[in-house]
Amino acid sequence: MPDSDRYLSRKDLQERHRLSRETLNKLWAERATNGHPTPVVGEDGVMRWDEQEWATWHQRHLEQRAQARRRAASPPAKDAGLGDDELGGPAAFARLLGHAGTSTISRWLKDPPSGFPQPASWKALPSGRQRPQWTYAAMREFADSHRPYRGHAGGRRPIDK
Repeated sequence: MPDSDRYLSRKDLQERHRLSRETLNKLWAERATNGHPTPVVGEDGVMRWDEQEWATWHQRHLEQRAQARRRAASPPAKDAGLGDDELGGPAAFARLLGHAGTSTISRWLKDPPSGFPQPASWKALPSGRQRPQWTYAAMREFADSHRPYRGHAGGRRPIDK
């Protein structure tokens, strides 16, 4: 094997890239779909990888996984193709923010967080109630600037003060 210092065994990869043996085994097992580099097998039968090729591949693999996580965390809204001047109600606003229901939007109408837009109009419902309507431009602007609240994990007791 020429220039054996360039080639790393699994143990070397574990140490240099701080990966567990299980992670390396999983990456190797998924090589058909993740593009894992091909090893060079030495005379001793141990698989080794070109250090630079493996490091480049691993960095690209991590970036692709991060992109996939970001896409999964914020799927495109059903209303993404609508124009900025079109109106949407609380359900559309909640969808755009990634909420499952409209209760947060209803609460924010009564006690708005910083930057929450006022409704552009109110739509009269057959029941006589009024439903707020916002322009998609206002909803998107708020969604882009709003940092979602992060609660604590469930099952904890409140802290007594």
